[in-house]
Order: sequence, then structure tokens, then C-alpha cells
Amino acid sequence: MATILDIGHLAPNQMFYGVFLPFIIILVIFFSVLQMTRIFRDRKINLILSLAITLLVSATPAFNILSTTLARYAGYTALIAFFLVFIFGIITWGIRRGVEYGRGTLVEVERMRKEVRKLQDRLHREGNPDRRMALAREINEKKRILEELSTYT
Repeated sequence: MATILDIGHLAPNQMFYGVFLPFIIILVIFFSVLQMTRIFRDRKINLILSLAITLLVSATPAFNILSTTLARYAGYTALIAFFLVFIFGIITWGIRRGVEYGRGTLVEVERMRKEVRKLQDRLHREGNPDRRMALAREINEKKRILEELSTYT
């Protein structure tokens, strides 16, 4: 790997992978660290400071060490980061989905209880025996569904 001072002696392929790409990666790393630590609130100051630090580092042998190390482990790091984010996403999605399902079931149970109460009130006020029989069957059916829903909550 070359430093930024050796740019004139490199082929375009070597220049891209040996100088430009590590320079951009180190710049992004410094910029993101400055953004996350919020030492300076302004993005422009963070960008100028990270550019200055990257230019200073790129003229030293530390640039070679950083660029070879980043190139060697970037693939593994990206793969591990992807799997961690993927697994974390699946877990949080499952937890949120379970909470939504539980809430939906509780809402449905409460709605069904209100319906049963209304039907029971109508049953007590109803004078027609045939209509009372139909209401009693409907109440029993709703109670059966309510018991099934209650087992899930």
C-alpha cells in the first residue's frame, strides 16, 4: 500500500484501491466518530476536522497499516455487522408483532364482552319466546368464542 505522497508512481487500479478507497474509509470513520461524540455540533466543522486528520494520517506509515488492516477485515466486519443487525431486527420485529397481536386480542375480547352484555340486556327485555331462544343461542355462541379468545390472552 502506498501513502498519498506516492500517487504519481501508481497505476490507476493501485491508486484507487491503495490510496483513494482507504482515504475515503478513514475520512468516513473519523467523521462518524466526531458526529457521534458531538464534540462540535456543526457538521461542517466535523467534516473539515476529519479531512485534516485524514490528510495528516495519509502522509504517515500509519496510513499503510490502517488501509491494509481495513482492507483485510472489512469484509468480515461487514458480514458480522449484517448478521447482528439482521438478528436484532428479527427479534425486535417479533417482540413488536407479539405485542400488537396481544393488544388486538385484548381489544377483541373486550368488544366481544360488550356484545354479550348488550345481547343479555336484549334477552331480558324480549317478550317473544322464539326471539328469546334465538338470542340465547347467539349469546352462547358469543360466550364460546369469548372463551376461545380468552385462552390466547
